[in-house]
Order: sequence, then C-alpha cells, then structure tokens
Amino acid sequence: MKNYIIFSILFALSYIVPKKKKLIICGAGDAKQFQGNPKYLLLYLMKNNERELEFYWSSKSKTQQDELRNLSIPFIDPYSLHGFWKILRAKYMFIEKSSFDVYYTKSIFGRFNFIQTTHGSPLKKVGIDAQGQNSSLPLASNQRSLLYKFLKTIHFFSRQKFKLILATSEEIKTINARAFENPKVAIVGYSRNDVLFHKDLALKNYQNEFNFKNYDRVTLYAPTFRDDSYTVKPFSDNLTIYNEKLKALNILLIIKKHPWQKTLQIPQDLSNILDLSEKVDDINELLPFIDVLVTDYSSVFFDFMLTRKPFIYFPYDLEDYIKNCRGLYYDYYSEFQGPFAFNEEDLFNLILTVNTWENEPEYVAKYEQVLSKFNQYVDGNSSERLLNLLYN
Repeated sequence: MKNYIIFSILFALSYIVPKKKKLIICGAGDAKQFQGNPKYLLLYLMKNNERELEFYWSSKSKTQQDELRNLSIPFIDPYSLHGFWKILRAKYMFIEKSSFDVYYTKSIFGRFNFIQTTHGSPLKKVGIDAQGQNSSLPLASNQRSLLYKFLKTIHFFSRQKFKLILATSEEIKTINARAFENPKVAIVGYSRNDVLFHKDLALKNYQNEFNFKNYDRVTLYAPTFRDDSYTVKPFSDNLTIYNEKLKALNILLIIKKHPWQKTLQIPQDLSNILDLSEKVDDINELLPFIDVLVTDYSSVFFDFMLTRKPFIYFPYDLEDYIKNCRGLYYDYYSEFQGPFAFNEEDLFNLILTVNTWENEPEYVAKYEQVLSKFNQYVDGNSSERLLNLLYN
C-alpha cells in the first residue's frame, strides 16, 4: 500500500516538476542488487564523467546501502524525501528488468524516461515471445483478446513505454523490438561487457582472490536456472576421477551457479573442482579471468565470446529444458559453433583437450560467424556509446 500511495503522488507531480537534464538514476534487482548493465554504466561514470552528470544508484536495502557507502558509490533511498525528489527530477532511469529496479511499482505511468538495458542477449524467449511460459507478463497468454489489443493500442504496457531498449546487434534489435512491442531499440552494446576490456571497472579482483595464476587454465561452468525443478543433473555424485585428471594438467574448474539454482551440489573435498557460487556475487567481474567457459542455455556466452576465448555448450537436458522450462529462439545445434557435450564424460574430455580443438579452422570460422551475428561491437566502449546517444 505504501508503494502505491507514494507512486500516486509521484505520478501527479511528474507532469509538473521539470526534469534535470544531467541527472540519471540506475538500479537493478528490484533496487536490492548492485549488478548488470546499470551497475557498469555507473562505475564507468565514476571514472569518466566529462559530461559532469549527476548520478545515483537506487537502493531499497539498508544492507546494500551500507555496502555502497563503503565503496563510495552515490546512492538514493527511494523511500526518503531526498530519493523521491531525485527520482522525480531524473532525466533518465536505467534498469535491467522493470521500473521496480528504481522506484515503487513495476508499472510505468507518468512522465519518466526509462532506459531498458536488459538482462542480456536473449537465447531463451522473452517478453511476449514467452507467452504461456512466463506468468509475470500481464495478458501475454491472451494476445488475441480485444482487451489486450485495446491496451496495446493505448500503450498501456510498461514495455511499450521504455524510452530506449538496448541491443548488441541487428539480430537482437529485431527480437527486442518484437518481444517488448517497442521499436525504440538502439545497438550500442552492453555496459557490463566493458569490464571484459577494462578490468579496472571491476570492484573485485577474483584472479588474486582465488590465486588463478597458480593454474595453467581456469574453466568456468555457469549454468542458467531451471523454472521447473526436475531430477536431471549435470554431474554424477562421484567426480574424483575427473578431479585427478584436472589436477594432473593443472586445470581449475570452478562452478558459478545461477542465484536461483538450488539443486546443483558439488562435493567440498575436491582440489580442482570448486563451487564458488557463494563467494562470487557478480559473474561479470569473474569473466575477465576465465580461460574457458562452459554453459548450457545461459546468455553469458554471448558476452564471453567478445573475448574470443573458447567455450563449450553443455545441453545435457535440452529436451527436458524446452519441455518444462523455456522455449529457445534458435535451433541449438545448427545455430551455434559447438563443441557440444551431452554428458559428463563428453564435457570433461572437451575441458581436458581444449588446446586440440580451439584453433581448428572450422571452429574458428563458425565462432566468428556467431560473434558477428550477435555482437556488432567488439570493444569496451558500450557505456560511452550509450551516453553519446543520449547526450550527443
């Protein structure tokens, strides 16, 4: 109730109070997490602010506010008078999921300019394309109804009201424009990928923290979450034999589970297979120090391929995933370059023999083809491009 009372006042005042051109607010994770494209845009501004912008992170969590204060990161509390005023005056608000990342509701009403930076390039279906799979989409399961068509005509849905939606290529631009029912899509890249080229944007140095330099190769397994908890597992209960093989080649395999992933369990007594999920809170700060990536249906590989380092697809449960969780935009095996591991044995064989296949001409050519299709820019300048677009 408190949110809607505050929002009602904010809504009315938004048509009266003028915007401050150089004031921007960033937020993510329902204003309770410091992550994603908005995070790295703000970190970029802390190092490069020739435009003299005024910027804040929106935080509803007292614990997070203490952390931001310790990092000297400017923030607002939306439930304070100061925070309310800054939200009201902000020219742009950068989010990665919904307007709730910054202010009081998931609905956009009033005079506000939200920039949807997105949660990443979509492999899994999103927006209206995910109808019947995502109950959080209002009326998405009944897009043919007269009510839905009327609401769409008057731009009732928040996704239609985004001032701008970000994309990394023409391919992603087409998907986002359709999925969000909004043609205002700009190809500038994602701010979070700038850290792949500028490690100084990272707040933590995981290479030093976990002594990655002691290993000849560091491999990361980063799976996506499953909407439906079923019994198919990526690994057996006994990984000792593979741990010894990794140890012999001085390879470290680390696991970074999705925050919503609860079923994947890794034994704690292995020297070269480590679950660092609880110790790494931002995978984007980890990626710059990774030599090989393993993933399934996570969009993290779209980001990681900017490094041109090798990665392995691990679709051990593809049929179950499509049936019980999400639809995919692409034919998994024909669209991507591989290699594909279908079980535990396949996966570890590929991890142990990366140097025999990563430079094969066919693999490299297909890699470049996929890279160019999903990433127009291969650099660390996404934040600057975005700001140039908004501030000329």
